[in-house]
Amino acid sequence: MSVDRVFSPEELKALETPLADRIAAAIDAGRYEEAKALARQMEEESPPIIYILEEWVTALLSYIGRSQGDEALVEALRHSANTWMRPMHDGLLKLDFRGQVEGFAAIFRAHTGRGLRVEEDDEKVTLFLDPCGSGGRMVKGGYFGPPKDLLQVQKAQGITFGREGFPSYCTHCAVVHHIMPIEWAGAPLPPIEVGSGPGDPCKWHFYKDRAAIPARFYAQVGKEKK
Repeated sequence: MSVDRVFSPEELKALETPLADRIAAAIDAGRYEEAKALARQMEEESPPIIYILEEWVTALLSYIGRSQGDEALVEALRHSANTWMRPMHDGLLKLDFRGQVEGFAAIFRAHTGRGLRVEEDDEKVTLFLDPCGSGGRMVKGGYFGPPKDLLQVQKAQGITFGREGFPSYCTHCAVVHHIMPIEWAGAPLPPIEVGSGPGDPCKWHFYKDRAAIPARFYAQVGKEKK
């Protein structure tokens, strides 16, 4: 290899190859320890990309809220929800109950990792995010205090699930999973029981009968169950 080159051709090929393909190739070749190491590498590489985007979004929400107030923050959340969440919402409603649960579990495995716990009872399946890999992670990490000082919405209102001092990032959960799904189709998707912080995780409830969703999940965002 030339002294002016840093990487070998094999190393360059490895850099451009998706880890899933490298894992499959290692398994096919019987290199099982290498496959396990690559699986761990894949798990370590993915979350930081999500974290950067979450912090970027929260910084934007913080700027909007501080410079233009809560009403502008609500409008920004509603506008963006119509763009990205409405198609997803409509697609989710076409899935059966199992498909909805499996779809959200896939999202949270990527974003919460080993913090995800799933339980089922006669009326629902609950996904426990302990901790949530986005808002919960930022709260636990002190992102809403110095030096980052990301915005906490001080006034209790629909986008804060009726709480004061609510993390601005988490307001999207109220909008895209409660407020707008109720307006679009009459029910939260899914109803979220917001935790109080570390040790009390957020719970995402999937009711087997949507008509059985308790009225409190509507009331906490300023809506009425009809």
